[in-house]
Amino acid sequence: MTHTRLQVALPVVGACWVLALGACARPPRPDPLAAIRHDHPATTAEEAQAALDPPLSQMRHALRAVASAEALYFEGRHRYTTNVDTLRLMPACAFSRQVTVTVLAATADAWAAKSEHPGLPGRSCVQWVASPGEVPVPVTAHDGRRADALPGGVVCDSTP
Repeated sequence: MTHTRLQVALPVVGACWVLALGACARPPRPDPLAAIRHDHPATTAEEAQAALDPPLSQMRHALRAVASAEALYFEGRHRYTTNVDTLRLMPACAFSRQVTVTVLAATADAWAAKSEHPGLPGRSCVQWVASPGEVPVPVTAHDGRRADALPGGVVCDSTP
């Protein structure tokens, strides 16, 4: 009986292997949060990550997560929502519980939000996904930076 060895070359795209049907499988990486989880077994992955990220990064991440969740919400309902609790139920909207996100306004075509963190009192980040006149343009709490300076992007106060 003769055995034939089959060799398959998987094309590499970025940092992942392209599999059948265009799926992308990333090679396993070590868990950078394993030490924190080991020392604090009750700590969730989200809380462990929050312990590593500075507050400003957490605030930016929270708004990006809300943007993803708003897009998913829009797909099914053809409008945006101001209900952050509804958005948090979506897998795309995972962010630190230390961050407070407020969706300031939402219509069928636009939304605006801000995020705050107790580690940076009096500072905020804002995001505005709209055209002029659809919803008010939010400004950051400390520096008064306008979200329309970077439409669709996250604008934050400077850190102390």
